[in-house]
Amino acid sequence: MNTLNLFKIYKMFESEDGLKINANVLEQLQEWNLIPREGQYLCARGHPLKLLECTASSDGFVWRCRKISKSGKQVRTCNQQISLRKNTFFDRSRLSMVKLIAFSYFWLKNVTQDFIIDELSITRPTAVDWCNFCREVVYDGMVVKGREIGGVGSIVEIDESKFGRRKYHRGHAVEGQWVFGGVERGTNKCFLVPVEKRDKETLLAVIKNWILPNTTIVSDFWKVSLMPKCPYMCI
Repeated sequence: MNTLNLFKIYKMFESEDGLKINANVLEQLQEWNLIPREGQYLCARGHPLKLLECTASSDGFVWRCRKISKSGKQVRTCNQQISLRKNTFFDRSRLSMVKLIAFSYFWLKNVTQDFIIDELSITRPTAVDWCNFCREVVYDGMVVKGREIGGVGSIVEIDESKFGRRKYHRGHAVEGQWVFGGVERGTNKCFLVPVEKRDKETLLAVIKNWILPNTTIVSDFWKVSLMPKCPYMCI
């Protein structure tokens, strides 16, 4: 979504409502890995479900099996179907997909919640729920399911930050969690690791676990002390 903007989102869905999607939108959502491709879901008889247009569906598509099976003299069409949103980013939401994509775009742009509510005409509880869900998705992707980054010829920038909140929403931050993170230049692959200590040993352990050897590491801190013990180029 690096080159995405709100105009492109509405143009992709062909309207600001975008209640029903078309084949082009479906292909784009699959490219973003928001909707699985055919072959992932099977019906009760083991047949692969296919994405078929459905006017009765709010999204315009459903997963359906149209396989014809024979049992003795009886010929039956399976006709089992499940929602397009099953086990996806959109699951259990009644918002249109265009609003959910636009919400995610606004959230990534770090705009205010009030702005999102006004622009998308959604309620505050809905906005709060989706903000929390977006945070959970980011945490799951970067911390729980994070993978090693870097390698020969790669440059990874590392830094530390404290995530927390301010008492009564003002003054200096009094609570929070220190986090080490890294971003690979060119691919934007990244990781975040919550840590209890900010010493050299902790940082070296994080680098060893999350950054592949022969990576060029760019850092504003501890450059000199890391050089002798780290199989990386630190600059």
